[in-house]
Amino acid sequence: MNDLWNGLPSNKVEVPNAYMVLEYAVAILLQLARLDEARSWAERGLAFHEKRHDLGEAEFLLAKVSYEQGNLEEARQLLSTALEKSGGRILHGEDSKYRALIRQSVGG
Repeated sequence: MNDLWNGLPSNKVEVPNAYMVLEYAVAILLQLARLDEARSWAERGLAFHEKRHDLGEAEFLLAKVSYEQGNLEEARQLLSTALEKSGGRILHGEDSKYRALIRQSVGG
């Protein structure tokens, strides 16, 4: 993934599908439990807000990593932002643990 990412032009937010490289890298690193590296990749996604019409995808990607790192309050805040930006669509088809985390914050 590093080679692929480094092979992209320097202004990566302008490259079609560059964000997908981030998503794949994060998914792979989460599977390998390399959480600090996953976080680094997920944080890069925040630069794509404008190009991706800011529908909460970057926050959701970072929330997944925060969740796995045990940073549940941060994950909850990021999920809330992602849900708001996406009109609730971001969690469709995703692991129910994220929805449960949101419910915990609402239910106390």
